[in-house]
Amino acid sequence: MPSKSALNLTNLEALGATRLAELLLDVATGDANTKRRLRMELAGDESPSKLSVAIRKRLSAIGGTERYIGWRALKPFMADLDAQREFIVRLAEFDTPDALELAWQFLGLCTTVLERTTDPSGDVLAIFQRMASDIGGMATAATTLPKTFIADLHEAIRVNVYGQSDGLILSVADTIGHDGLTHLDASLHASPPLASSKGHPGRRVSRWVRGRTLETETIARRRPKDILWLADVEIADGLGDVDRYIGLQSDPAAPAVAAAIAERLIGVGRAEEALKRIDQLANRDRTFPENSPYLRLCALEALGRDEEAQAFRWQVFTQILDSAILRDYLKRLPDFDDVEAEERAMNWALCFPDALSALRFLTAWPAPAAAASLVIARADEIDGGNIAELQSAADKLAPRYPLAGVLVLRRVVEHILANQLTGDYEAAGHLLADLGRLSARVPDWQGKADDARFNQGLWARYGSVSAFWRAAV
Repeated sequence: MPSKSALNLTNLEALGATRLAELLLDVATGDANTKRRLRMELAGDESPSKLSVAIRKRLSAIGGTERYIGWRALKPFMADLDAQREFIVRLAEFDTPDALELAWQFLGLCTTVLERTTDPSGDVLAIFQRMASDIGGMATAATTLPKTFIADLHEAIRVNVYGQSDGLILSVADTIGHDGLTHLDASLHASPPLASSKGHPGRRVSRWVRGRTLETETIARRRPKDILWLADVEIADGLGDVDRYIGLQSDPAAPAVAAAIAERLIGVGRAEEALKRIDQLANRDRTFPENSPYLRLCALEALGRDEEAQAFRWQVFTQILDSAILRDYLKRLPDFDDVEAEERAMNWALCFPDALSALRFLTAWPAPAAAASLVIARADEIDGGNIAELQSAADKLAPRYPLAGVLVLRRVVEHILANQLTGDYEAAGHLLADLGRLSARVPDWQGKADDARFNQGLWARYGSVSAFWRAAV
């Protein structure tokens, strides 16, 4: 029977409204965000107009201060900001025009907020991007749009210096239609985006993994011509004008661009042109966009070249071990032929040059017996640097194939020690302790070093790494 003291909705409801209200008041004491949230909830319960006034007041307060928001204040600020976004979305259920007006006001705060905020992960920007997406939803649900909608959209695009409004034009394209897109296009070119503020260095953004800063960069404000170009691209897509999209590209033959053009050509029934562009990628660069095989298959199928598409599926699988393409290939085969073809695919994977890619494919398929055979035969070829991926593979293999699980985890331990990843020494030590327990379940080492021999080898090479050995106890 579930515990009545567990923190869940049912148990809290059992406390009753009066007790919950008392607890909320206690929590709100000394917590400005919670107190503000409760007041706005009460305003919304009283009437949509009261909620609208409260949101407008809070947005004005956020926009009216120049106070810098450091990392200590970031979490509560983000909670407040996202709460205002949620209140605006809720208001749209009762008063869409008013909610849209507040949504534009919210989106207009983005640049000044970002430039006075420590936003190392991009989470603040993401809140504004969600608001842009919400505007698309509000516009789609609206019976009629406010007369100022295109003008408001124009202004949001003009100040899209950090990408907060990326995708906004496309999200409302069906709602405003051809005439709305044409009008927006004309207004943007008549009154182009605003120039960047002089001397502003942009935003510093860091990417973190396990507490270590891997990369820090400055994301500069977009130049007006770049904002306008991105808007032109979205307008072209909204109009379904592929030729205009192509004309906007500085290098239509670049692999990623050619793939994007091909995708659009297929969408408007110009598969033959799409296929030519995809096939030309081989003459331009050996680095292909990840989706190019799928685009080529779409083009071949649109042209009715089914046999060629099926042969291409097998070719792609043999090159990159793509499980989705293999499944697509197998389901198009006659009965019983698919069983033989699947066995052929597994055998191909066992001999694939990249052992880690083969292990990834076999564990995901899933083909655990084949994956275990691969590991036992080719463990030394597996790159131990993909730590999380290998730990996941070991978890899948260990229950039925403990030797394969042991060999995979050994590659992780050896990689950490060989590359002197000091921050991972403790984790590697714990992993070695796990290996000892898993090794006890191995019935036959099949010529591989048993637990004692493996540990002796590690000690001979890395006996001085005290942090590792302390954790291994």
